[in-house]
Amino acid sequence: MDDQSYHTKNVSRVVGLYKSLFSVPSSSSLVLIAFISSVIYGLILLEFPITSFLNMITDMFLFGLTIFLLPIFASAIVSYSLLGEYRSVLTIRRLIATGVICNVFLGIILLFGRISMSIFQSDRLLLSSAILGVATIVILRYLAFTFLTPQTIGNTLFHTFIHPLLSLVAFTWLKFNNDDRIPIFLAFGIISVALLLGMYLYLKNVSNSVKKIVGVHGDALFRAFVKDWFSGKGDDLEALLEDIGEVTSLPITILLFRREKELKSIFIIPSFHPGPFKDVGSSNLPFYLSKKLKEEFNCEVLVFHGPSTHALNLVSQRENEKVLSQIQNLLTKEIVFKSSATPFVRIIGEEFQISCQKFNEKIVLIATRSPKTMEDISLEVGLSLIDLIKSHFGTEIAIIDAHNCLGDDSPYIFPGSELANQLLIDGEKAIEKIQKQESSELKIGIHRLYPDIKKEEGMGECGIAVLLVNVAGQRAAYVLFDSNNMVIGLREKIIQNIKEMDEIEVMTSDTHTVNALGPSRSGYHPIGEVIDHQKIVAYVREGIKQASENLEEVEVGVIKGTLENVKIIGERSFENLLEGVAKAAHVAKTTFPVLFAVLYLSSVIFLIFFF
Repeated sequence: MDDQSYHTKNVSRVVGLYKSLFSVPSSSSLVLIAFISSVIYGLILLEFPITSFLNMITDMFLFGLTIFLLPIFASAIVSYSLLGEYRSVLTIRRLIATGVICNVFLGIILLFGRISMSIFQSDRLLLSSAILGVATIVILRYLAFTFLTPQTIGNTLFHTFIHPLLSLVAFTWLKFNNDDRIPIFLAFGIISVALLLGMYLYLKNVSNSVKKIVGVHGDALFRAFVKDWFSGKGDDLEALLEDIGEVTSLPITILLFRREKELKSIFIIPSFHPGPFKDVGSSNLPFYLSKKLKEEFNCEVLVFHGPSTHALNLVSQRENEKVLSQIQNLLTKEIVFKSSATPFVRIIGEEFQISCQKFNEKIVLIATRSPKTMEDISLEVGLSLIDLIKSHFGTEIAIIDAHNCLGDDSPYIFPGSELANQLLIDGEKAIEKIQKQESSELKIGIHRLYPDIKKEEGMGECGIAVLLVNVAGQRAAYVLFDSNNMVIGLREKIIQNIKEMDEIEVMTSDTHTVNALGPSRSGYHPIGEVIDHQKIVAYVREGIKQASENLEEVEVGVIKGTLENVKIIGERSFENLLEGVAKAAHVAKTTFPVLFAVLYLSSVIFLIFFF
């Protein structure tokens, strides 16, 4: 398997795991589900033959509400009141959801017990199934509290046993009032200890499988992820990423557009990657840089997606501050400004559409495969193209990955792949064409819109920026969405529906602040997946209209610099991270059935012969 296929497969597996995490219903829906399911489970415990309909309804509600419903809410309230700082992770709603899930298993096991009791005419079988069912709740709650909250073993066990003990007490009181309860709770204790020991060994095995590959324990990694996902606190996760990260230097290109000695706009074409998700690492770096530099220079700042993959995610927001500081230092250097640009040109190559425009002496090259899909272009491929153009034409280029067409199994562009080789070929053809263009004075207009589109719908805080470039009468529009990629065909709809421009290219910043906000097909919504396309086209048209109203002559200055000593996740650590999570999932799936089949079989034998 080549590097591209291996990387894509691991990413797909991890995205699949992310999508499998459950989404908790609303509070009102959850209460309704808990009530209805508890009453239904109460049917299992009815005495037959039924003497009257009224008795049936009374008993069904009595059993359902006392054995099933009351323990859900009582345990949720008690646990929530004692969780302290972990309430942001295990909210009252999630605790109730945990109880509902636990009762599903209890109800299924009781149903098997009731059927067995009817067949073998033994009330003991129903009691045995109740003991096994509440012991199952023990391991489910232990799993939840162990992986979601790093508490002491004493606190974890306390939260683990509240629900099952309440259910067992209610069951023995209502169904076996005259029985000696000591053997019942002794059997429950023995089975619970056996299952807990099995769960502990199981989780330790899964956690260690991650540590062997990644270098950090899997349970700590999962807790850190969940803490950020549920409560927006990424400090623990960033601390882990710091441990596995590596220090490097990254190239960056900055274009400055000014009129009358005042900056009108700043183009930043970096080689860091804005990930991994939400506010962790460099996920919000496009917005952070735009906001801070706009405050300092009073101009619009556009942060594009340069050649980079998740391996170039910065490990923490402290690194973001370091990047900002170094960019500010670069902007203090002496810069040569010229009112010089060529018209915008485009070639349609074998695999890529390449657009180019020369500003001052720097050529900005934009690569897209749309309407074919594509994920990230690696920095190594980008540097290869830069070196190729430098050696063949003696000119400098800066590469923007348009990142504007996402579908299933979208390919990454890695060195040595057929797509990487074709990008070099198509890129060279585009530079040949731009070299034939004459430079002229230029005008630009710029406008940024903040549409009523939420992060959960795919739009980051920078909204939509539109830059108009007028050279020798040609009008070209650079449209930048603060989003993570774009659905297939949306770019083409925008270009086809806006006729007033001679050229348009549509790009995304690849912000990852829109990631991991809720369940979705890809772990996030690329722009256009849940928003009406005509609405988006209208936003772009409005942006072009507003930008055209401040069109004015400008000069361009170019900075080619390096971000020194920034800490990134790194290629090796990122692949290890993907492989570690995928490996843990494999170990979990293969170990769980065997281990717990043995434990449950042993528990059943114990209940049959010794209880």
